[in-house]
Amino acid sequence: MENLKLLDAGPEGSVLFELLIDDTYGNINGVMHGGAAGLIFDMCTSTALAPLSKPGYWLYVEFNPLARPKTPAYA
Repeated sequence: MENLKLLDAGPEGSVLFELLIDDTYGNINGVMHGGAAGLIFDMCTSTALAPLSKPGYWLYVEFNPLARPKTPAYA
């Protein structure tokens, strides 16, 4: 995702990104792959939410895969 650009961010959890969606993100049908959309959504929303988290929230997540729910909750 070298072409994902962070254009603006605020301490209240706002972010603005720019990303050119090209054939790299497509599937065999020529539309955006759902896994790619999920990854982009996850990365961008994590960037927005990280400054709002409570102290210690992200601590040791990489060592305990059960520390956070893995079920996506897309609106």
